[in-house]
Amino acid sequence: MDFRMEFITTCRPEDAGPHFQPSLLLKCCLRRACSICKDSSHPTHRLFSLLPSGRCFRTLKTRTSRMRNSFFPRTVSLLNYS
Repeated sequence: MDFRMEFITTCRPEDAGPHFQPSLLLKCCLRRACSICKDSSHPTHRLFSLLPSGRCFRTLKTRTSRMRNSFFPRTVSLLNYS
């Protein structure tokens, strides 16, 4: 599943073929993020912290584009805007 999600996040819809579904990315990200949020012993559990209002997740400060384009900042922004 991780390889599939990596492929979807790095390709364009034109490259993915006729079976490209943007909702598939959202479902995979939400499922993985929910499992991380529920498991307090997960190493990246602290990256999914809520703001004091309790409505949005805290955005991650990144210094490099490698981290900025990784799973966690993308998922936090997806969770905040969906």
